[in-house]
Amino acid sequence: MSGILTFVFYSLIIFLSSYILKRKIKSNYYIVLVAAVCATIMMCKGSIGTDTNMYISVYENGIDSLHRWVEFEWGFQALLIAFRSIGLPYQAFFFTISFITMIFIFLAIKNERDNVNVFISTFLIMVDFYFLSWNIIRQTLAMAVAIYAMCIYLDGKYKKGIFFIIVASLFHTSAIVCLAVLVCKYIFENKKYKWFLLVSVIIAIFLISNRDILGKIVFLITKKDYYASYFTRDAETDGNLFTFYLKCFPILLISILGMRNYNKATKYKTLFSFMILGYIFSSIGAITATQVQRVGYYFTYLDTLIIGLCCNNKLRIKKGLCLSKNNLILIVVVFKLLLFWFDRFYKGYANLVPYPWFANF
Repeated sequence: MSGILTFVFYSLIIFLSSYILKRKIKSNYYIVLVAAVCATIMMCKGSIGTDTNMYISVYENGIDSLHRWVEFEWGFQALLIAFRSIGLPYQAFFFTISFITMIFIFLAIKNERDNVNVFISTFLIMVDFYFLSWNIIRQTLAMAVAIYAMCIYLDGKYKKGIFFIIVASLFHTSAIVCLAVLVCKYIFENKKYKWFLLVSVIIAIFLISNRDILGKIVFLITKKDYYASYFTRDAETDGNLFTFYLKCFPILLISILGMRNYNKATKYKTLFSFMILGYIFSSIGAITATQVQRVGYYFTYLDTLIIGLCCNNKLRIKKGLCLSKNNLILIVVVFKLLLFWFDRFYKGYANLVPYPWFANF
């Protein structure tokens, strides 16, 4: 019973947030309100995995109490130390991190409101990214800031975009990969971007097949063996590429069939290319026991905007055969809800069930 109540509760949060922002995305007041509600719900859950357990331990015992391969970034350290110094409980720290995360990801959607279906983009964030942010709080904050930064950079706000990517890297060093937007904007925003994307995919597949080379490249960029080992460290795992791509196949198919939409908003040629390359790199995580897929998260979660754009129009499957906008939205919503239930409730990925309010039912 507690599992059913938890699913109903999470579904209400997902749909209410999506509906409110669909109607009020232009209002910063409602963005703040929804972000605050989301942060409160996250804060009340507490620990859901190894990452949150680590952050709780560090918050209560101090940074020196934990020995890691690499130190926390100083932006995260500064925020954590500030909260500890005024004697606030870890829940207040979690609330603040979640609140900032949701503010920036909603601002990214607000920035794209003229291009995307706001309901679908918000729904995709809430059904996936939001719950991911309950555990890997440090990186999802960096991801939210970086996604917002890439969107505004592609709008021509170059200094502001670079500034926010650097800010994101102060909370998770891996966000520095988003500086690729500086070059890729000029590579993919042209008539021959499909050929550039094809070449990029071939190079990406080559690097995945030769992970030692990829690890050396990552080390040269980050100067940290910790992040290089994301790609080179191997261990036993029950994952495989088939199940990985099976889960994301509908999203990839819709984004590929909707490619003609990107001619109307050229920045989406870059976002689409990043998303495809992100999925390719994330797939490494299916065949290793490392968390390399987290590097790809910065780009795979661009699908929230890509699919949002596709759902603003009917989808042409072939000449004379189209999928209506409403049917496309229905397919996306049903698929992602089923995947959410399968991953979080059936398979039990992350300790999301039951929510504490329903534990005794």
